[in-house]
Amino acid sequence: MIDRLSQHAFLSGPIQPASVVWDFGANQGEFCLAVAHKYGCRVLAAEPVPELANALAGRSQLVTVLPKAVGGADTTVTFDYDLTKDKTGSMLGLEVVGGLLNESTTLKRVTVQMVSLETLFASTGAARVNLLKLDIEGAELDLLLDSPAELLQRCDQITVEFHDYWYPELGERTEKAKTRLRSLGFHMIRFTPNNKDVLFVNLGTLPLSITQRFWAGMVLRNFYGFGRMLRVYSRKLVGG
Repeated sequence: MIDRLSQHAFLSGPIQPASVVWDFGANQGEFCLAVAHKYGCRVLAAEPVPELANALAGRSQLVTVLPKAVGGADTTVTFDYDLTKDKTGSMLGLEVVGGLLNESTTLKRVTVQMVSLETLFASTGAARVNLLKLDIEGAELDLLLDSPAELLQRCDQITVEFHDYWYPELGERTEKAKTRLRSLGFHMIRFTPNNKDVLFVNLGTLPLSITQRFWAGMVLRNFYGFGRMLRVYSRKLVGG
């Protein structure tokens, strides 16, 4: 019922070779390549970091790479990034993310085009998106808060990594984004103690019974949490 790839959980049953999957914030392609390989479906992967987008292009015939940022509007944005960091980059500005990226000789800045959900639906001709994955370093808030309701409701599932665990100042808007999706008919399942892996299921297109909601939200969530705990302790034991 639930699959989890590159730390993003989603309902696996509805994903078929004909499914439309969008991966925004593709990074090195961990999620989009895994989904394409496992389910045989085509994936639109958006990645604003030029080096990462270029490296991902051509790795799979099922993955189309869009070398752009995605957010709440059609505009240009400044993106700071550092390929030597686990936390690659963000468009939030160094006054917010500088503590993670740091000023160094490896820090880069690029101006990239950002596209909205509205533009992507129009340009791709997609009627629905069966799975939307968002890991766009804070820009998920503008997308979820500013996109027209009917566009969000054309998504069957939205799996999100919110970033308030890195940037506490995003906490209030994160809660507003979660509240908005629930008001639009999405059922929320949080798979981590923080907001790092949150799944929103459109009950209008993917109805879940009370039993299914309990199973996904309690049993599987705790199962994944136990697995994370084991991995943490295993690393400590090996390191010790």
